[in-house]
Amino acid sequence: MSISQKAMLAGVAISAWSARKLDRKVTDDTNRAHHAAADAGRYNKALLAPAALADIVAISGRARTEHYARTLPWSDKGPRILLNVGYADFAKIMRGLQGEFDDAADRFCAGYADMVDAARVRLNGMFDATDYPDAAEIRARFRFKTQIWPMPDAGNFRVELSQGESERIKAEIQAEFDASIQMAMRDVFSRIADVTGKMAESLPAYTPGQRTGVFRDTLVENVRELVALLPSLNITGDATLERIGKRMQAELCRYDPDALRDDAAVRKETADAATSILAEISDFLA
Repeated sequence: MSISQKAMLAGVAISAWSARKLDRKVTDDTNRAHHAAADAGRYNKALLAPAALADIVAISGRARTEHYARTLPWSDKGPRILLNVGYADFAKIMRGLQGEFDDAADRFCAGYADMVDAARVRLNGMFDATDYPDAAEIRARFRFKTQIWPMPDAGNFRVELSQGESERIKAEIQAEFDASIQMAMRDVFSRIADVTGKMAESLPAYTPGQRTGVFRDTLVENVRELVALLPSLNITGDATLERIGKRMQAELCRYDPDALRDDAAVRKETADAATSILAEISDFLA
């Protein structure tokens, strides 16, 4: 089965009202007060207290984190590769986060009038009622959308051109496709290098009872999360990646964080395994 048949491109578009506004009067007054050029600086007002949008910012951050964790790069920006086997979990998580986002946006708009009243006091002389759209307009600025597209396929290029020109364009499409797939697989191995490298470094440095050399539970949790995702990131069906994932499961996820802290032999065994895996994948990162 070709990659175009077992993968798709996925994008998550999130937008929100920034609650910030350039204040030209304060900008001009500040620059003049310091005898600075008119373009020396800009003063952007925070129209609301930072906590007002905290929930929406947090949910947006979680959505982007999940999107990047469950997909692979396709181009420098824009959609990312999502394997068919990972679609169900991806869609379920994004639907849940979209629901949370919409609920948070609704709560924000329900309390918007009170926030504006608080801003009148907080900003004092810098308050300008015209900086604040009505609640309905604000709600329209909060958007969360997941999009899916088919993977491109050079074989589907059927624009009527001369045969030579058509073949040249197909070859270019295929070359770009192959380069993107290589970049995506390199991203997977980079993720493995990141979590195994941290484990290989942190475990030998740990000293029980000391403040230096401590490690958090996430040292192990991050490895386990990546191991769980690897089958849905192996877009080429790479046998080495599959074998590395099994090694990580057996050798790096065997012990809980507390066991690693309590037993020096277990720490050394796990650190040695992490170092070995890191060395094995080094060629894929060149």
